[in-house]
Amino acid sequence: MAGERRRFARSVVKRDTFFVFNHFSTRVGHVRDISEGGVAFEYSHKIDTDFTPEVIDMFCLNNKDCYMASVQCKAVYAHFCDLPDREARAGYALCRCGLQFTNLSEVQKTQLKEIVSGRD
Repeated sequence: MAGERRRFARSVVKRDTFFVFNHFSTRVGHVRDISEGGVAFEYSHKIDTDFTPEVIDMFCLNNKDCYMASVQCKAVYAHFCDLPDREARAGYALCRCGLQFTNLSEVQKTQLKEIVSGRD
């Protein structure tokens, strides 16, 4: 089995406190974990539609200063998980997605360090 390939330590995020959304749509996801190198999140996804964000915005509910706009990224993985039957019948699936941050500004790097260290 391959060992851990991440370059940065991950911080698990308390459910319903930190969110990510596609910069060009209203799609919102719950962040599962975050590091200085990327973010993993889950969202409800319409089956047979494409969603590969290249720019995201991130925010948290517990701190008004926790907002990162126009974060450039690339998809590392995306896969479907199970949803309750009623949502699956409506054509939706739960998707888990991992994004790698790219071209971060110095301000964004500082914000990420604070978030990961728990000072958000």
